[in-house]
Amino acid sequence: MKNKGAKVGLFVLIGLLIFSSGLVLIGSMRKLFVPKIQATATFNDVSGLSKGNNVTYAGVKVGTVESLSFTPNQGVKVTFGITENSQEFIYKDAIIKVSTDGLIGNPLLVITGGSPQRGAIADGHIFSVSKEDSQQDMLKTFQESNKNILAITSDVKVIVDEIKNGKGSLGKILKDEKIYENLDQTLAKLNASASQVGVMANNMTEFSKGLTDKNTLPYQLTRNTTIMPQLTQTSSKLVETSASFKQTADETNAMIKDLNKNINNLLSDQNSPLGVVTKDDKAAENIRNTISNLASSSSKLSENMEALQHNIFFRRYFKKKDKENSNEK
Repeated sequence: MKNKGAKVGLFVLIGLLIFSSGLVLIGSMRKLFVPKIQATATFNDVSGLSKGNNVTYAGVKVGTVESLSFTPNQGVKVTFGITENSQEFIYKDAIIKVSTDGLIGNPLLVITGGSPQRGAIADGHIFSVSKEDSQQDMLKTFQESNKNILAITSDVKVIVDEIKNGKGSLGKILKDEKIYENLDQTLAKLNASASQVGVMANNMTEFSKGLTDKNTLPYQLTRNTTIMPQLTQTSSKLVETSASFKQTADETNAMIKDLNKNINNLLSDQNSPLGVVTKDDKAAENIRNTISNLASSSSKLSENMEALQHNIFFRRYFKKKDKENSNEK
Protein backbone atom coordinates (compact mmCIF):
# COMPACT_ATOMS: atom_id res chain seq x y z
CA MET A 1 0.00 0.00 0.00
CA LYS A 2 2.87 2.29 0.77
CA ASN A 3 4.40 1.71 -2.68
CA LYS A 4 1.04 2.31 -4.33
CA GLY A 5 0.55 5.63 -2.49
CA ALA A 6 4.06 6.73 -3.41
CA LYS A 7 3.38 5.99 -7.05
CA VAL A 8 0.11 7.97 -6.96
CA GLY A 9 1.85 10.88 -5.27
CA LEU A 10 4.62 10.78 -7.88
CA PHE A 11 2.13 10.83 -10.75
CA VAL A 12 0.25 13.73 -9.12
CA LEU A 13 3.50 15.64 -8.67
CA ILE A 14 4.49 15.04 -12.30
CA GLY A 15 1.03 16.14 -13.42
CA LEU A 16 1.28 19.32 -11.36
CA LEU A 17 4.71 20.07 -12.85
CA ILE A 18 3.41 19.53 -16.36
CA PHE A 19 0.36 21.71 -15.68
CA SER A 20 2.51 24.45 -14.15
CA SER A 21 4.94 24.34 -17.09
CA GLY A 22 2.06 24.52 -19.57
CA LEU A 23 0.48 27.36 -17.66
CA VAL A 24 3.76 29.28 -17.62
CA LEU A 25 4.34 28.55 -21.31
CA ILE A 26 0.86 29.66 -22.31
CA GLY A 27 1.15 32.70 -20.10
CA SER A 28 4.43 33.70 -21.67
CA MET A 29 2.97 33.21 -25.16
CA ARG A 30 -0.16 35.16 -24.29
CA LYS A 31 1.81 37.61 -22.17
CA LEU A 32 -0.56 36.94 -19.29
CA PHE A 33 1.98 37.63 -16.60
CA VAL A 34 3.59 40.69 -18.24
CA PRO A 35 2.62 44.18 -16.99
CA LYS A 36 0.28 45.81 -19.49
CA ILE A 37 -1.68 48.97 -20.16
CA GLN A 38 -5.14 49.04 -21.68
CA ALA A 39 -6.11 50.86 -24.89
CA THR A 40 -9.29 50.99 -26.96
CA ALA A 41 -10.41 51.59 -30.54
CA THR A 42 -13.85 51.64 -32.16
CA PHE A 43 -14.36 49.92 -35.56
CA ASN A 44 -17.29 49.82 -37.95
CA ASP A 45 -16.38 46.25 -38.88
CA VAL A 46 -13.94 44.00 -36.99
CA SER A 47 -13.91 41.31 -39.77
CA GLY A 48 -14.07 38.30 -37.42
CA LEU A 49 -11.75 39.69 -34.72
CA SER A 50 -12.21 37.89 -31.39
CA LYS A 51 -10.85 37.85 -27.85
CA GLY A 52 -7.26 36.61 -27.66
CA ASN A 53 -6.22 37.76 -31.14
CA ASN A 54 -2.83 39.41 -31.37
CA VAL A 55 -1.96 43.12 -31.48
CA THR A 56 1.21 43.90 -33.47
CA TYR A 57 3.42 46.95 -34.03
CA ALA A 58 6.06 46.96 -36.77
CA GLY A 59 5.45 43.21 -37.19
CA VAL A 60 6.11 42.44 -33.50
CA LYS A 61 3.44 41.19 -31.08
CA VAL A 62 2.90 43.83 -28.39
CA GLY A 63 -0.44 42.72 -26.89
CA THR A 64 -3.71 40.80 -27.19
CA VAL A 65 -7.39 41.57 -27.61
CA GLU A 66 -9.19 41.42 -24.25
CA SER A 67 -12.83 42.22 -25.08
CA LEU A 68 -15.24 43.39 -27.78
CA SER A 69 -18.48 45.29 -27.15
CA PHE A 70 -21.07 47.11 -29.22
CA THR A 71 -21.29 50.90 -28.95
CA PRO A 72 -24.60 52.48 -30.09
CA ASN A 73 -24.32 54.41 -33.38
CA GLN A 74 -20.52 53.99 -33.37
CA GLY A 75 -19.62 50.37 -34.04
CA VAL A 76 -17.63 47.77 -32.12
CA LYS A 77 -15.41 48.91 -29.26
CA VAL A 78 -12.31 46.73 -28.91
CA THR A 79 -10.32 46.73 -25.70
CA PHE A 80 -6.78 45.37 -25.85
CA GLY A 81 -3.68 45.24 -23.70
CA ILE A 82 -0.22 46.48 -24.67
CA THR A 83 2.88 45.41 -22.77
CA GLU A 84 4.62 48.13 -20.81
CA ASN A 85 8.01 47.35 -22.35
CA SER A 86 6.47 48.19 -25.79
CA GLN A 87 4.56 51.24 -24.60
CA GLU A 88 7.44 53.69 -25.00
CA PHE A 89 7.80 52.87 -28.72
CA ILE A 90 4.13 53.46 -29.61
CA TYR A 91 3.19 57.13 -30.02
CA LYS A 92 -0.08 58.97 -29.53
CA ASP A 93 -0.62 59.78 -33.24
CA ALA A 94 -0.26 56.12 -34.29
CA ILE A 95 -3.24 54.54 -36.03
CA ILE A 96 -4.70 51.05 -35.73
CA LYS A 97 -6.52 48.83 -38.20
CA VAL A 98 -7.94 45.31 -38.48
CA SER A 99 -5.85 43.11 -40.73
CA THR A 100 -5.14 39.42 -41.23
CA ASP A 101 -2.12 37.26 -40.55
CA GLY A 102 -1.32 36.59 -44.22
CA LEU A 103 -3.84 36.51 -47.04
CA ILE A 104 -6.38 34.22 -45.31
CA GLY A 105 -4.89 34.03 -41.79
CA ASN A 106 -6.42 34.95 -38.43
CA PRO A 107 -7.61 38.52 -37.84
CA LEU A 108 -5.36 40.79 -35.77
CA LEU A 109 -4.87 44.44 -34.86
CA VAL A 110 -2.00 46.27 -36.53
CA ILE A 111 -0.59 49.54 -35.13
CA THR A 112 1.30 51.75 -37.60
CA GLY A 113 2.79 55.25 -37.84
CA GLY A 114 3.36 57.75 -35.09
CA SER A 115 5.99 60.42 -34.41
CA PRO A 116 8.22 60.73 -31.31
CA GLN A 117 7.31 64.43 -30.97
CA ARG A 118 3.78 63.46 -29.85
CA GLY A 119 5.05 61.29 -27.00
CA ALA A 120 4.31 57.69 -25.97
CA ILE A 121 0.81 56.37 -25.28
CA ALA A 122 -0.53 56.01 -21.72
CA ASP A 123 -3.03 53.70 -20.03
CA GLY A 124 -6.53 54.20 -21.46
CA HIS A 125 -5.29 55.60 -24.80
CA ILE A 126 -7.88 55.71 -27.64
CA PHE A 127 -6.37 54.92 -31.04
CA SER A 128 -7.48 56.46 -34.33
CA VAL A 129 -8.79 53.84 -36.73
CA SER A 130 -7.69 53.24 -40.32
CA LYS A 131 -9.99 51.11 -42.45
CA GLU A 132 -8.44 48.22 -44.35
CA ASP A 133 -10.11 46.14 -47.00
CA SER A 134 -11.64 43.04 -45.49
CA GLN A 135 -11.49 39.56 -46.95
CA GLN A 136 -14.99 40.08 -48.32
CA ASP A 137 -13.86 43.30 -50.02
CA MET A 138 -10.87 41.52 -51.51
CA LEU A 139 -13.08 38.68 -52.72
CA LYS A 140 -15.42 41.23 -54.34
CA THR A 141 -12.43 42.84 -56.00
CA PHE A 142 -11.26 39.44 -57.26
CA GLN A 143 -14.73 38.77 -58.63
CA GLU A 144 -14.77 42.11 -60.46
CA SER A 145 -11.30 41.38 -61.80
CA ASN A 146 -12.44 37.96 -63.02
CA LYS A 147 -15.41 39.58 -64.79
CA ASN A 148 -13.11 42.10 -66.45
CA ILE A 149 -10.69 39.35 -67.50
CA LEU A 150 -13.61 37.36 -68.94
CA ALA A 151 -14.79 40.42 -70.91
CA ILE A 152 -11.26 41.05 -72.19
CA THR A 153 -10.93 37.39 -73.16
CA SER A 154 -14.20 37.59 -75.11
CA ASP A 155 -13.02 40.72 -76.94
CA VAL A 156 -9.69 39.09 -77.76
CA LYS A 157 -11.53 36.04 -79.08
CA VAL A 158 -13.64 38.24 -81.37
CA ILE A 159 -10.53 40.07 -82.62
CA VAL A 160 -8.71 36.79 -83.28
CA ASP A 161 -11.73 35.45 -85.21
CA GLU A 162 -11.85 38.60 -87.35
CA ILE A 163 -8.11 38.34 -88.06
CA LYS A 164 -8.56 34.68 -88.91
CA ASN A 165 -11.36 35.53 -91.36
CA GLY A 166 -9.31 38.34 -92.98
CA LYS A 167 -11.32 41.19 -91.50
CA GLY A 168 -9.83 44.45 -90.29
CA SER A 169 -6.45 45.93 -91.16
CA LEU A 170 -4.39 43.21 -89.52
CA GLY A 171 -6.54 40.46 -91.01
CA LYS A 172 -6.19 41.96 -94.49
CA ILE A 173 -2.44 42.23 -94.07
CA LEU A 174 -2.24 38.57 -93.10
CA LYS A 175 -4.67 37.33 -95.76
CA ASP A 176 -4.21 39.70 -98.73
CA GLU A 177 -1.09 38.80 -100.72
CA LYS A 178 -1.03 42.16 -102.54
CA ILE A 179 -0.83 44.07 -99.28
CA TYR A 180 1.92 41.71 -98.16
CA GLU A 181 3.82 42.32 -101.40
CA ASN A 182 3.41 46.09 -100.98
CA LEU A 183 4.72 45.86 -97.45
CA ASP A 184 7.61 43.73 -98.66
CA GLN A 185 8.47 46.31 -101.32
CA THR A 186 8.19 49.10 -98.78
CA LEU A 187 10.55 47.29 -96.45
CA ALA A 188 12.97 46.76 -99.34
CA LYS A 189 12.89 50.49 -100.10
CA LEU A 190 13.43 51.25 -96.44
CA ASN A 191 16.43 48.92 -96.42
CA ALA A 192 17.81 50.68 -99.51
CA SER A 193 17.26 54.05 -97.86
CA ALA A 194 19.02 52.77 -94.76
CA SER A 195 21.97 51.71 -96.92
CA GLN A 196 22.10 55.19 -98.49
CA VAL A 197 21.97 56.73 -95.04
CA GLY A 198 24.87 54.49 -94.07
CA VAL A 199 26.84 55.67 -97.11
CA MET A 200 26.07 59.28 -96.23
CA ALA A 201 27.22 58.62 -92.68
CA ASN A 202 30.48 57.17 -93.98
CA ASN A 203 30.94 60.21 -96.22
CA MET A 204 30.34 62.51 -93.30
CA THR A 205 32.88 60.53 -91.32
CA GLU A 206 35.44 60.91 -94.08
CA PHE A 207 34.66 64.61 -94.32
CA SER A 208 35.08 65.02 -90.56
CA LYS A 209 38.40 63.22 -90.81
CA GLY A 210 39.43 65.77 -93.44
CA LEU A 211 38.73 68.53 -90.96
CA THR A 212 41.48 67.12 -88.74
CA ASP A 213 43.99 66.63 -91.57
CA LYS A 214 46.56 69.43 -91.59
CA ASN A 215 47.03 69.17 -95.37
CA THR A 216 43.38 69.90 -96.25
CA LEU A 217 41.89 73.32 -96.93
CA PRO A 218 39.10 73.09 -94.27
CA TYR A 219 41.69 72.39 -91.57
CA GLN A 220 43.86 75.26 -92.76
CA LEU A 221 40.90 77.63 -92.94
CA THR A 222 39.89 76.80 -89.38
CA ARG A 223 43.33 76.38 -87.81
CA ASN A 224 45.82 78.43 -89.87
CA THR A 225 46.48 81.79 -88.23
CA THR A 226 47.79 83.31 -91.50
CA ILE A 227 45.09 82.42 -94.02
CA MET A 228 42.12 83.46 -91.92
CA PRO A 229 43.36 87.04 -91.28
CA GLN A 230 44.09 87.38 -95.00
CA LEU A 231 40.62 86.13 -95.88
CA THR A 232 39.15 88.52 -93.35
CA GLN A 233 41.16 91.41 -94.79
CA THR A 234 40.18 90.44 -98.36
CA SER A 235 36.55 90.26 -97.33
CA SER A 236 36.81 93.69 -95.75
CA LYS A 237 38.38 95.10 -98.94
CA LEU A 238 35.62 93.52 -101.02
CA VAL A 239 33.06 95.17 -98.77
CA GLU A 240 34.86 98.51 -99.14
CA THR A 241 35.12 98.07 -102.95
CA SER A 242 31.44 97.21 -103.12
CA ALA A 243 30.63 100.32 -101.12
CA SER A 244 32.86 102.39 -103.46
CA PHE A 245 31.14 100.92 -106.53
CA LYS A 246 27.79 101.73 -105.01
CA GLN A 247 28.89 105.30 -104.31
CA THR A 248 30.19 105.65 -107.91
CA ALA A 249 26.94 104.27 -109.28
CA ASP A 250 24.98 106.71 -107.13
CA GLU A 251 27.12 109.61 -108.35
CA THR A 252 26.73 108.44 -111.97
CA ASN A 253 22.98 108.25 -111.57
CA ALA A 254 22.97 111.74 -110.08
CA MET A 255 25.10 113.04 -112.96
CA ILE A 256 22.80 111.42 -115.52
CA LYS A 257 19.81 112.94 -113.82
CA ASP A 258 21.53 116.37 -113.90
CA LEU A 259 22.44 115.88 -117.56
CA ASN A 260 18.88 114.92 -118.45
CA LYS A 261 17.66 117.89 -116.49
CA ASN A 262 20.08 120.23 -118.33
CA ILE A 263 19.11 118.80 -121.72
CA ASN A 264 15.46 119.19 -120.89
CA ASN A 265 16.14 122.74 -119.76
CA LEU A 266 18.06 123.47 -123.00
CA LEU A 267 15.32 121.94 -125.07
CA SER A 268 12.64 123.87 -123.25
CA ASP A 269 14.62 127.17 -123.30
CA GLN A 270 13.82 128.92 -126.62
CA ASN A 271 16.68 131.36 -126.09
CA SER A 272 19.36 128.65 -126.16
CA PRO A 273 20.78 127.45 -129.49
CA LEU A 274 19.45 123.92 -128.97
CA GLY A 275 16.07 125.29 -127.94
CA VAL A 276 15.96 127.55 -130.96
CA VAL A 277 16.79 124.63 -133.27
CA THR A 278 14.18 122.34 -131.73
CA LYS A 279 11.45 124.90 -131.04
CA ASP A 280 11.80 127.62 -133.72
CA ASP A 281 10.54 126.43 -137.12
CA LYS A 282 12.07 129.36 -138.97
CA ALA A 283 15.47 128.75 -137.49
CA ALA A 284 15.24 125.09 -138.40
CA GLU A 285 14.25 126.02 -141.96
CA ASN A 286 17.20 128.40 -142.22
CA ILE A 287 19.56 125.69 -140.98
CA ARG A 288 18.19 123.28 -143.58
CA ASN A 289 18.62 125.90 -146.32
CA THR A 290 22.15 126.61 -145.13
CA ILE A 291 23.02 122.91 -145.23
CA SER A 292 21.46 122.64 -148.69
CA ASN A 293 23.46 125.64 -149.90
CA LEU A 294 26.64 124.17 -148.43
CA ALA A 295 26.00 120.90 -150.26
CA SER A 296 25.33 122.75 -153.51
CA SER A 297 28.45 124.91 -153.09
CA SER A 298 30.53 121.82 -152.33
CA SER A 299 29.26 120.18 -155.52
CA LYS A 300 30.03 123.25 -157.59
CA LEU A 301 33.44 123.54 -155.98
CA SER A 302 34.17 119.96 -156.95
CA GLU A 303 33.16 120.73 -160.56
CA ASN A 304 35.34 123.81 -160.60
CA MET A 305 38.29 121.84 -159.31
CA GLU A 306 37.72 119.20 -161.97
CA ALA A 307 37.63 121.86 -164.68
CA LEU A 308 40.69 123.50 -163.19
CA GLN A 309 42.62 120.23 -163.48
CA HIS A 310 41.91 120.18 -167.22
CA ASN A 311 42.91 123.79 -167.67
CA ILE A 312 45.97 124.24 -169.79
CA PHE A 313 47.63 126.48 -167.22
CA PHE A 314 47.24 124.08 -164.28
CA ARG A 315 47.41 120.73 -166.09
CA ARG A 316 51.18 120.43 -165.67
CA TYR A 317 50.93 121.12 -161.93
CA PHE A 318 48.33 118.42 -161.36
CA LYS A 319 50.30 115.86 -163.38
CA LYS A 320 53.39 116.59 -161.32
CA LYS A 321 51.33 116.18 -158.11
CA ASP A 322 49.94 112.84 -159.30
CA LYS A 323 53.43 111.59 -160.09
CA GLU A 324 54.73 112.50 -156.64
CA ASN A 325 51.79 110.68 -155.03
CA SER A 326 52.56 107.59 -157.12
CA ASN A 327 56.20 107.63 -156.07
CA GLU A 328 55.23 107.91 -152.41
CA LYS A 329 52.95 104.89 -152.74
